[in-house]
Amino acid sequence: QERDMAEVRVIYELVVRPGMEDALHRAWQEIVAAHVPDGALESVLARDEQGGEGSFVAISRWRSLEHWEQGRRDDAAPQAYERFDKACEVVGRRILHEIQTLRR
Repeated sequence: QERDMAEVRVIYELVVRPGMEDALHRAWQEIVAAHVPDGALESVLARDEQGGEGSFVAISRWRSLEHWEQGRRDDAAPQAYERFDKACEVVGRRILHEIQTLRR
């Protein structure tokens, strides 16, 4: 029960199609903004330097696992999701329950 209320980070492993990086960036910004009312807190989109050409990682932080499960719906931003799907393929996903966050 307590674990379900802890913030979670969801890590998406992406392979971006050639020439589609800008489309991915724009679509991801719109998707993240559309999910703020659902409990999305922030997201980082990063190039994976060790993953090979076109490898990216997106790390999203959500208020809880429940927020992520209920909020992860394509109808929040259908056009952005369509552009996202054209720009890349999601090849992996991991859900991490936060235990401790240290900030300086």
